[in-house]
Amino acid sequence: MSESKALRRILYVSAVSEIGGAEKSLLDILDCLDRSRFEPAVVLPGDGPLKDEIHKRQIPTADVRIQRFKKTLNPLKLGKYPASWQVGIRELGMALDKFQSHLVHANGDMAQFFAYPAAEKRGLPIVWHVRDLTPNRMFRWKLGQHVRKVIAISSAVRDMLFSTGVPRDKVKLILNGIDTASFEALIPVEESCYRVGMIAHLYPWKGHKDFLQMAALVKAEILDSEFVIAGEDILNDQAWYKEDLLRLRKELKLEHAVDFAGHVHDVPGLIGETALLVVPSHGEPFGRCLIEGMAAGRPVISWNTGGPTEIITDGVTGKLIEPYDIEALANAVIHLLKDREALAQMGKNARSDATTRFQRSRTTNEIQDLYEEIFR
Repeated sequence: MSESKALRRILYVSAVSEIGGAEKSLLDILDCLDRSRFEPAVVLPGDGPLKDEIHKRQIPTADVRIQRFKKTLNPLKLGKYPASWQVGIRELGMALDKFQSHLVHANGDMAQFFAYPAAEKRGLPIVWHVRDLTPNRMFRWKLGQHVRKVIAISSAVRDMLFSTGVPRDKVKLILNGIDTASFEALIPVEESCYRVGMIAHLYPWKGHKDFLQMAALVKAEILDSEFVIAGEDILNDQAWYKEDLLRLRKELKLEHAVDFAGHVHDVPGLIGETALLVVPSHGEPFGRCLIEGMAAGRPVISWNTGGPTEIITDGVTGKLIEPYDIEALANAVIHLLKDREALAQMGKNARSDATTRFQRSRTTNEIQDLYEEIFR
């Protein structure tokens, strides 16, 4: 058998063409994939930053009309969903035939919703990569019946899948990883730095209002403190939320203390200008920015729920705070900004932990082992 025929062809399915945390993790997998064993291709809804990045890696793509179905009571919109679903399934099937795929890897819930009918029709195994904590029991139970394996990005996601009836023997826990090198190059926190960062797209569940309320308490105690929020509404459906946040910033008299930086390409550079990060998400499934901050040698403070409970070692690499105690969150930030020795030691511990536990090569190796198990 020739080398080309020995390659296992994997079709990755993305439901978006923008780049968020899930798409960055997909790119990490593609970067580390063993091309002597696996040949990747990607389907996605169309042009956008994700397609550009995939093409830079010389990986073929195909456009498929995968629509993000949103909750609605509008009967006209609801009536169009079944037809749109069938169009997406048909086009995804054409891509499977074009690339002669051996396995489908669905990057998220909506990707799996479109992928499983097309893959099942062709007798192809499916890997469903679950990256959210949304407890939609019937939806997840249904998707879980049509896979060979399910990847959970954290123990919190794994437990959620179990609670919604996804068979336990199908679920594999594989923690996300990143390329830590660009973060490891950052210098330790400077003595004069009192900047606190938050990196998150502008969605309400990310907890930006908690961050602003915390910032007001910290600013009252440490006049030199300043704050930056990096991220934007990448899907352009949360414009009202940004307006709410700007109003709250004004009410709290933080116009000159809190900077909304929008989308930031140079994430290591942004983190390098902070003393620590705060991740106040309500139900964070993992938290890519947590391990980025840790790899940069910055302590991370988060609510003690969801993915952060598995990533942060409380009091060692960061702080876990009882949800959703704003005063306790602010006190933890104040303590580290004032105690520079504790800040430095915790940052050192965080960097060591991130480089040991959260390398993207480890994540991809575990995924490749899962592929091999399916092909055996």
